[in-house]
Amino acid sequence: MSSPRTKSLYNDVIMDHIRNARNFREIENASRKAQGVNPLCGDSFTVYLRTESDRITEASFQCECCGISMASASIMTEAVKGM
Repeated sequence: MSSPRTKSLYNDVIMDHIRNARNFREIENASRKAQGVNPLCGDSFTVYLRTESDRITEASFQCECCGISMASASIMTEAVKGM
């Protein structure tokens, strides 16, 4: 079971990514682009990647989605850089 502080930290991180989504934009001349729609809720996403030598140098997204999905995409674009 998580502590109240852990829950607060989790909520703070999620809310920060909702209010200040990182990489919420289109990458011009992206190396890769993927689009998807969640048929259960209607969220739609486009994810953009720029790669060099099989490494992700830049990642971004655009969406019409709820806050939790936006936070997830924002966190993902930060996490995949350099992979």
